[in-house]
Order: sequence, then structure tokens, then C-alpha cells
Amino acid sequence: MNSKLLYNQIKEQLPPMEGVAVKVEDNKMNFYIDGRLEFYVRESGGVSYMPNCSDTDKVKNICGEIVRTSRFVREYLETIDQAPDFEVEGLKNKYKLLAQFNNTVLAARVNGVDNVEFVTWDKDSRGVSAGNYFGSDFTRAKEDFAVRSDIVNRDKIFSTNELVEIYRCVDDTLGGGYEISDEQVDVLNIIKDKIAEVVPDVIERAVEAQEHFDQELNNGISMN
Repeated sequence: MNSKLLYNQIKEQLPPMEGVAVKVEDNKMNFYIDGRLEFYVRESGGVSYMPNCSDTDKVKNICGEIVRTSRFVREYLETIDQAPDFEVEGLKNKYKLLAQFNNTVLAARVNGVDNVEFVTWDKDSRGVSAGNYFGSDFTRAKEDFAVRSDIVNRDKIFSTNELVEIYRCVDDTLGGGYEISDEQVDVLNIIKDKIAEVVPDVIERAVEAQEHFDQELNNGISMN
């Protein structure tokens, strides 16, 4: 596996993390936390702690995020590497075929030496059309393929904005003093946890949405 490609993709997939600096040194992807080298990613994609690594929750949590991200990146890079060539007329670039169902195609290519591009297309006897391009966002590409090919009913998929609104309403319900059963509380908390998994910054987004709602409400009242 190309280590430069691996390291670049890990950087792209990682969320912003306060106090974290990343440097590629001696063929390793070193992670400095608050100026201290704590662990690194090897060329294979594995993660190793430094011998004198800090035993703090912050370091453990960040390392856990790095491990998950590295595993995710390594899996899709290996999938691309092992996939067959996508042979179709009219394509200027060479792609690998990752999946095909109901005349919908999920393909990918390594662009240069450090970038990845995922795309979905409609395919017929003349070639492909109506491409949706996702850069290195493999998750969105898979979701688009699943919906576009009718593997998943699109009405069962919520957008990020819809999930934020659901989260906000659930949070209001839990904190609003309503008479609900313990079982309902448990279900609503599970919903919140699930949304937080797929929208990590959902709390910040929900606060912004509430502030926007309050501002529009106040503007409406002022106009009256």
C-alpha cells in the first residue's frame, strides 16, 4: 500500500482535533498532542504508542479516533486495489468497479499519488451518465449508491439537516418535563446516541438551528 496515499487519506478523514499536530517523519505518520509525540501510524496502517506515551483520557480518545480512521481508510484503499478495472467507453480516466446493481455503478480511482475519487453513475449499453462525484467521501458515495440503485428505500434515509432537527426535537422532549415512560426515555436516548454517531457535531448544529429559529421568531414578533 502506498504510504503517502494512506497518510493523506487519514488526514482527510480525521475530524478537527484541538492540540493535535500531524507530521510525516521517517516514513511514519507521527501524532503530537499538545507538542508531545504520543503515537504514530505505520506504513501498514497500524497504530503504535510511543514508549513514554501519556496515560490520559485525551490521548486515549484521540488515539482511538486515529485507530478507527486508519482502519476505515485502509479497508477502502484495499478494496480499490483489489477491485477489477471498470471498462466502459467514454471514460477519460481509469476507474475500479467497486459495486454494480440495477444499472447503478459505484466506482473509484486514485487521482495522482495522494487523492481518491469515488463516483456513482447510471450505466446502460452506451456507457455511463449522470455522475455523482464525492471526492474521498466513501461513506456518502456508498449511501448514494445504495439509494440510487434502490438497495435502500430513499424515504428511509434522513439528510444531515433532518437528523439535526430530529435530535433537537428529541432533546427538547427529554428536557421539557413531559410525562413519558422510562421505556420512551430509553428509546429517545438511543435515538440521540445514534444521531451523534453519524453527525459528530450534532450538538453544535442543533444549537445553531435553535438560535436561528429563535431569531426568526423574534423578527416575526417585532414585525407585528
